[in-house]
Amino acid sequence: LSVLLSSSSSSSDGGGGRPWSYLPDGLDVFGSDGGGVSGGGSNARRRADDPTDHRYYDRRQGGLKSPFHYEEITRPLIYRGGVWRYPPADDDTGDGGDSSSSSSSSSSSIVRFRGINLPAKTPHRPRQLRDTSESRDFYGSKRSVSFAHRPLMLEESARHFRRLANYGYNLVRLSASWEAVMHDGPDTYDEEYLNYLAELVDVAARFGIYVLVDPHQDAWSRFTGGDGAPWWTLDVAGFATDDDSIH
Repeated sequence: LSVLLSSSSSSSDGGGGRPWSYLPDGLDVFGSDGGGVSGGGSNARRRADDPTDHRYYDRRQGGLKSPFHYEEITRPLIYRGGVWRYPPADDDTGDGGDSSSSSSSSSSSIVRFRGINLPAKTPHRPRQLRDTSESRDFYGSKRSVSFAHRPLMLEESARHFRRLANYGYNLVRLSASWEAVMHDGPDTYDEEYLNYLAELVDVAARFGIYVLVDPHQDAWSRFTGGDGAPWWTLDVAGFATDDDSIH
């Protein structure tokens, strides 16, 4: 980044003014050689009026809205003709009207997804397991973990989804692992986590955001250096997951 900024500085108006016009207004370059990026100082004041900064909408309680329009999701989408479409309006009976009007309506009903990832690969509890590389009691806590409130605390989720909707997103890819659902053993389900997942989807829908639930796994399990499957699947295969002998 520093190389690109320095190059831009030397090739734009002799280095005067603001040569990095492709950067957001809330982000500026400090130093005469373009050797870094700053978000503080005078830029902090400018960010307060910058629509590309998330606090622009967070700080305003009324009168100012995002340029992106969103509505609460109340009905499921329809998959037809190789594309996802919005359901027809309640008063749309499909009768009458000329062909050009019908064609225009059909085209506008196609959903254009703009998505972002919401990964949740490590447990929320015990707290020490949130960062696997620094975790303690990794094996002893294998039955008592909880993925509820991963990736977002439910009470804070509305603020995050509102922000995403203001940015123009209408889809999130939410990872949900097998371990999150059945960490305690076969046929034992974590009802707290499943309820959390359902409520999180409902909150997203309030802000016009669809949720693609991704049953995710990498390298099979947290106990094999990845994430996804619960510990007991390894025990069934003949591995011991009581301590680090598996490694």
